[in-house]
Amino acid sequence: MATKLFKIGESSYHGKWRLTIKGNKVITEGIDWMTGEVMEKKEFTVEPGLYRNLKLYLAEQSTFYWAEHMTAWVEKRVKG
Repeated sequence: MATKLFKIGESSYHGKWRLTIKGNKVITEGIDWMTGEVMEKKEFTVEPGLYRNLKLYLAEQSTFYWAEHMTAWVEKRVKG
C-alpha cells in the first residue's frame, strides 16, 4: 500500500488530495484545507484506461498540471 498527500491549495476544489494505492484499487480523497475533513472520495480499479480516467477526473477537480503530477505518481507505483 502506498499513500501520498498532495497539498495543492487554491489550484483545487478541496486544497489537498490524498491518493492511496491498495491492491488493485486507486483511492482518491479530496480533503478540506482548513478542517482536514474528507469531502470527496472516489475509487478507480487498476485496468486498461486507468491513467486516462484518473487524469481526467483529477483535471476536473484541480488543474491539468496537478492531474499530470498525481497520475505520474500513481503510474510509477502501479507499474513496478
